Amino acid sequence: MDRMKNFKKISLELFIVFFLLLNLFLITTFSKGNSSEIQLKDEKVGYPEYQIILPSHIQPGKVQIAIILDRSINDILLNGNKIDIFEQKAYNFLILSVPLGYKKEKIDIEINFNGEKRSFSVPVVNYEPYESSVIILEPEKAQIRSDSNKEKIDEENKLISKIISTKTPYRIFTLPFNYPLKNIAISSNFGKKRDYKDSKGNYLYSSTHLGVDLKGAKGTEVFASSCGKVVYATNSLTRGNCVYIDHGLGLYTSYFHMDSINVKQDQIVNENELIGKMGSTGLSTGPHLHFGVIFNLFNMDPLFFIKEINSIDEVYQDYLLKIENPGK
Repeated sequence: MDRMKNFKKISLELFIVFFLLLNLFLITTFSKGNSSEIQLKDEKVGYPEYQIILPSHIQPGKVQIAIILDRSINDILLNGNKIDIFEQKAYNFLILSVPLGYKKEKIDIEINFNGEKRSFSVPVVNYEPYESSVIILEPEKAQIRSDSNKEKIDEENKLISKIISTKTPYRIFTLPFNYPLKNIAISSNFGKKRDYKDSKGNYLYSSTHLGVDLKGAKGTEVFASSCGKVVYATNSLTRGNCVYIDHGLGLYTSYFHMDSINVKQDQIVNENELIGKMGSTGLSTGPHLHFGVIFNLFNMDPLFFIKEINSIDEVYQDYLLKIENPGK
């Protein structure tokens, strides 16, 4: 009798353990097969339920791309402001950006999905260890920023600010985005802190480098990164021979310190079209190209921008693969 009771007790305990393990297995399997988030390459996260792919984080000064898979979604807010949607063949995408010095811990994205508002937050990560450097200016170059030129420099800056504040209401650029030189060698990175001194070591002023300097010999050909409209092509005191190209919807590229300019204002240029030749004009200490990317008035890391925007199709294909094969 006691033996039978013990047997029933053990059988019941085994059944309970088996039942719990079975439930755990089913829950785990269900979760894996129906996850609301899919981890993708390039630190992107897919949300199949809402047909959107977002970055896992964003850094000040570095753009991130979000992909919108449902083309009917046309009402999207970034931090409460409506943002532009860029069209591709199979999907739409957003360019997300926050400027250097951005202090908030996250950006908020709100989409209108099938009549319902859905909110997402993307963390802002400030971990870029920007370098600093000292630049010695010879008397001829130091004189450019003298008090006698202050009014002219201010006028040039105001004019350029006015130009890039104008948003062409349609997209002009095509993908992929290209580098402005055939061979890329960096001499000074984006975000670098610079202290300028004269030839005697006296401090003159400081600035943050809002582009990337690319090395090369005088006369090296400089090309448009993508198609667009030339909105500024002239000699500037500090920028030297420079060109600004409008690529539409608030996106601009800039090219400074060229020896010569091969385009004119209001000219339409194609991707990889020759726009000038490398030099050392303006506030420059040697032949190089200062290359810049501006989006919605924010200066962005140009090389990171090109890498990020050219990776959209890879991220999209990775998403499709993981939707079709959820266990991989």
